[in-house]
Amino acid sequence: MEIAETSEGAGVALEKQSPRRGELRKSLSWLFGAQFARLMLGFIVGTLLARALGVAEYGRLSTALGITSLAAFFAELGLRQVLVKEMAQRPRIAGPLMGTGFRLLCVLGLIALVVCLVTPWVMQRMDLMVPTLVLSVVFIFNGHVAIYTRWDACGEAWRAPKFAIIASVVSNAAKVLCLVAGFGVVAMCGAIVLECFVSAALVFWAAWRMGWASDLRRSHPIAARALLARAAPHFIAQSGALLLLRLDQIMLNAMAGNEQAGIYGAATRLSEMIFLFIPVIVASYLPRLAAIEQSNPAVFRRTTSALLQVLSVLGLLAPLGWWIFGDYLVRLIYGREFAACGPVLFIHCLSSLAYLHGQVRSFVLVTSGHARYGAYAAFAGAAINIVLNLWWIPHYGAQGAAWATAVAYYVAWFAGTFLMPGMRWLAWAQVRSLTAPITMIFSWRDTMAALRVR
Repeated sequence: MEIAETSEGAGVALEKQSPRRGELRKSLSWLFGAQFARLMLGFIVGTLLARALGVAEYGRLSTALGITSLAAFFAELGLRQVLVKEMAQRPRIAGPLMGTGFRLLCVLGLIALVVCLVTPWVMQRMDLMVPTLVLSVVFIFNGHVAIYTRWDACGEAWRAPKFAIIASVVSNAAKVLCLVAGFGVVAMCGAIVLECFVSAALVFWAAWRMGWASDLRRSHPIAARALLARAAPHFIAQSGALLLLRLDQIMLNAMAGNEQAGIYGAATRLSEMIFLFIPVIVASYLPRLAAIEQSNPAVFRRTTSALLQVLSVLGLLAPLGWWIFGDYLVRLIYGREFAACGPVLFIHCLSSLAYLHGQVRSFVLVTSGHARYGAYAAFAGAAINIVLNLWWIPHYGAQGAAWATAVAYYVAWFAGTFLMPGMRWLAWAQVRSLTAPITMIFSWRDTMAALRVR
């Protein structure tokens, strides 16, 4: 980035350029703990919510959430990981970078809000307008993400989970009150938004206590242009990946109605439980591995391969578990009204392996400056997903959408790696990791040692 380190604010420094092993362990502990607590709270309250709303209304809520997620890539524009990388490598100008990122994210949040308002109108589903409008309020607080990136860059990612736990408790308490009072989808959307409001308020308070308030008011036009230029390829890749993740829910609602969308939303909510911890792992390793990617490529590749092995174990065992216990658990959790979720759950879970590998690959591409390759693969997968959805949803409903997702994921995040210049080593690492459920029985110590970033 062409920003002179002698520019105004250059004296504002992070305490550490990269996290020590103890800090990484502390960050991972807090991140996993917070994610687990939020997962358990969200799972329990979400189950009660699905039972109370029924299939059709739950489908309405799930689609509104999908629209908000689809607009979310406008809200970050790929800036989050770029900011972490730049502040980790240039700690002396972390203040101006954070301030620049804050302003950019605030503007992008307003754009995302507009996207949320337009999407139901384009879908000609005006029953989704009010829930989507309420959920889109989260983008007003979008600027607080810049503070997260500074914590991540200096190895203090453990700070954010503390606030996330508080916000999650408040939000889930509000959801329970809505359930007890018998409120509908719109009130539930308000309770969901409350989590972001509380979290953002606490983050801004912490930034003020740390003396960062003045940095949030500073920005650098050169930094803004450089950040946008570097984030653009990652933004394109994110948009394609987000289409892969959320387009099924929206297309299913538009083509088959709220009931099929409710079945699909309930099924994917269970299958995606395995996805929730993976961004935490990747985010925790990003600052340190970004620093050694050039200086020690052998360690970088060894650690990446170890991550793939661990994720392959999860990705291969998850479908097996849902195949054996899926139908029983669906009836136990959601009730007989959601019985059709069982087959959809198993089909969608087949895509877990490809998704988990995609998370690692995206991290490698960003770190090595080749995010555009991920963009090409993601959009190819999204195009395949759209075609298959148009073909299979009218005939098979939610199951067709699940099969379309599985095929598109493997094309985009697994097979596509072989076509990327300079990424053949990663493609073969993905293939070798498929044997991890067996080989890790004998080599788990070596795998764990490779994950101990020094």
